[in-house]
Amino acid sequence: MVKGSVICYVSSVAELKHVFPMAIAFADNYGYAKLEFLRINSPSVDIVPMYGEISTVTLMQDTLDQNIEQENKKTDKIEDVFNVLSKDVSSKAKISFKVLDGIEAEVLCLRARVADLVIFPYDIENNDKTLWLMQNLLEESGKPVIAVSDKVTSLEFKSPMLLWNDYFQAGKALSLSNRIIEKNKLQIADMQENHLHISGVEELVEYIATYNKKKPSVHSIKDVAELLDIAKKKKVDGIIMGAYASSSLKRLILGGVTKEVLLGAGQSMPLFLVN
Repeated sequence: MVKGSVICYVSSVAELKHVFPMAIAFADNYGYAKLEFLRINSPSVDIVPMYGEISTVTLMQDTLDQNIEQENKKTDKIEDVFNVLSKDVSSKAKISFKVLDGIEAEVLCLRARVADLVIFPYDIENNDKTLWLMQNLLEESGKPVIAVSDKVTSLEFKSPMLLWNDYFQAGKALSLSNRIIEKNKLQIADMQENHLHISGVEELVEYIATYNKKKPSVHSIKDVAELLDIAKKKKVDGIIMGAYASSSLKRLILGGVTKEVLLGAGQSMPLFLVN
């Protein structure tokens, strides 16, 4: 049965060209009824104190007007490319292109709340702003996000791996990725971060076996390095995981598992993330 909707966020022509065929194949493969490519016009102005005849307000307004004009031109180019790409596409999903104005983070979160999931492209090299935007999207919208780096070539998830740990976000990721898990054989990476770790992975395997005849295999790991190593050896093509589960302070001091996986596994595969 075809149902549900997917939003694919795009901020440039390059992102649209890269993710367009993968997003359509994903929507068709996993039975989504709608696929919306979303572009947000979000001009920004750096506030700098000014002295002399030209007031700060006047300069800011002039700069804002220029930025709006630049954003509109960029959007027109993206929409033109979308029209070319979608002209002869055959898909079970209803494909559309939508433009919204406003503060990027706020508009994206609000729009995500009416969808089932968001496909989010990011640049593996220049990622500070996009990873912050992705984190905000996950935490504020409550919807799953498929992170797709510019190195990824497929969203098939034919051989997915679930990262299982102590956080409830892992269970939420399992639940919200049911379309993927029901269709493909799942592997589980059981991350034992400390000696008090009680994963319940045996019960998890039995639970998955109740609706998927392909019983998942389990791999015990201690850190992200082992996750990346086992994913490569087992030819995993997508990782499902809870994201940004630890506190901001802990991530600042010790580093975050999510960012490590995004910059590591993200080099070759998509990540299905849930907060």
